[in-house]
Amino acid sequence: MATRSLICAKFNNPEFEPGVAMAYCHYDGYPDYNGKILVENYNSLEDAFALANIGYFSSLSENMEDNLNPEKHANECEPDFFNSMAEVFEEAESDYGVEYVYYFDQYWYVWDIRADRVSVLETYDFKVN
Repeated sequence: MATRSLICAKFNNPEFEPGVAMAYCHYDGYPDYNGKILVENYNSLEDAFALANIGYFSSLSENMEDNLNPEKHANECEPDFFNSMAEVFEEAESDYGVEYVYYFDQYWYVWDIRADRVSVLETYDFKVN
């Protein structure tokens, strides 16, 4: 069964209003997998934005080349863009059916939708080695 998640990053482009780029990830969205990969491999705004700008992942990889390889993903989708994280949160559960929302803004945060709890991933106690 899939554990779906969203991967989001803020962007500040002088030509546009500031906003949030978002990608959908179908499998392994729980913090012990996706969260750990994000913290250990994509811990900058540039990396987070590059991930969010991909649009769709079957499963997140530690390697950016794998994330960019369309042969490793069941679908190809454009990223979604929102004005704020509040807009993402409004649509996360109903429109995307996800269980976790990851957001980078100096640190990785995860919103566990079922528990309605936000955590900073840098302080998360990962259970996977």
